[in-house]
Amino acid sequence: MFFKTVFMATLLAVAIAQGPRTCYKGLNGVGAGPINDCCQFINTFCNDASLTQTPVRIGDATSRCFNLPGGDRCDFIAYNTYNQGVSPSNANCKTVLEDIGSKCILLLDGTSMPWFAWGNGTGVNGSDDALQKTTLAIQNGINHIDTAQLYKAERETGEAIKRAGVPKDQVYVTSKLSWDADDQTVPLNEVRSRIEGSLERLGFIPDLYLIHNPFIAAPGDLKKMWQVFEDLKDEGKLKSIGVSNFRPQDLEAILDGAKHKPVANQLEFHPYVIAHLEPVLELQKKHRIVTQSYGTLTPLLRHPTGGPLKPVLTNIATRLSKESGELIDEAIVLLLWARSQGVVVVSTSGNPQRLKRYGEVARLPQLLTPADIELITTTGRTIHFRNYSEHMEKEFPLPNLPSQ
Repeated sequence: MFFKTVFMATLLAVAIAQGPRTCYKGLNGVGAGPINDCCQFINTFCNDASLTQTPVRIGDATSRCFNLPGGDRCDFIAYNTYNQGVSPSNANCKTVLEDIGSKCILLLDGTSMPWFAWGNGTGVNGSDDALQKTTLAIQNGINHIDTAQLYKAERETGEAIKRAGVPKDQVYVTSKLSWDADDQTVPLNEVRSRIEGSLERLGFIPDLYLIHNPFIAAPGDLKKMWQVFEDLKDEGKLKSIGVSNFRPQDLEAILDGAKHKPVANQLEFHPYVIAHLEPVLELQKKHRIVTQSYGTLTPLLRHPTGGPLKPVLTNIATRLSKESGELIDEAIVLLLWARSQGVVVVSTSGNPQRLKRYGEVARLPQLLTPADIELITTTGRTIHFRNYSEHMEKEFPLPNLPSQ
């Protein structure tokens, strides 16, 4: 495939140009000891074109990055250490390392998550289908699964990891505390037990656990609900904690005096909503809260005509397909645009071929040029169109933009 060819060619060029290199030791003890892990990392990705060595594991095992080029895997701390002072002089090596860093997103609590996730909330039909397709997603190289209590697929998510034959520490899992099917709020005295129910169904502590939306808390209870999340994190019963569908006022409510800030806010995110989301995104930037994106393909799949982005995406996809010799469609262009915005993309599909393609997309290099990214962004900001309006448009003023 194209991404493999590019990566292998880059490594081969580096190997020819550089020859054997000396070891570069990391900072703060990383790389020290009988086996210089940091040296192994540099040598693997800067001097070895075969990629036959054992995948590299460096630093804190909780700070891990998956979906690396060529199928290899290392800890995010390796890239972070490189930024702090491990500086190979070869420009191609620097490019490779930066590409590795782009495959995962660093969170404010020091952990990281893969930039691409497959969600089992839609595109599945019942328990057996959820199990089958989640297993297929993992087998196709998607190492971030997004689930929730509402999806009724937590038990299937845990079972799918086992069936796929992949160690749990190679699959990042996000889940969520949800409201009941009848949209009833979650009583404060049930928050802890309901979260513990998630852990029991999954069979492990998820890497990230979210409040599914602010309205699952009764009026006035949101901050107290967040404090239960903080307590469970302090007790070691939750790892990273975050939120979903939070407006500016919701974020401000829990940030005031928070012991732990949310590491992420999962939102409907695509070019047609970024004008409306500007206050949310600015607040998240201030507090280093990462955006997780669902509905990224809404301009293609939900807008009645595709809107002004349709010809833009088609033209870019056509050009990239010619340049790469591979089929790059409009959906891939939108996913790569979202990645360029520093967000974690959550997408879904029940189509086995699409699942396979998503596994490849998760490991693609950034194919879009800065001009492509700017054109998509500016074109998207000319209209406002949202597929899931129930939460985010309540008491959150809309921009004065057309919907077509």
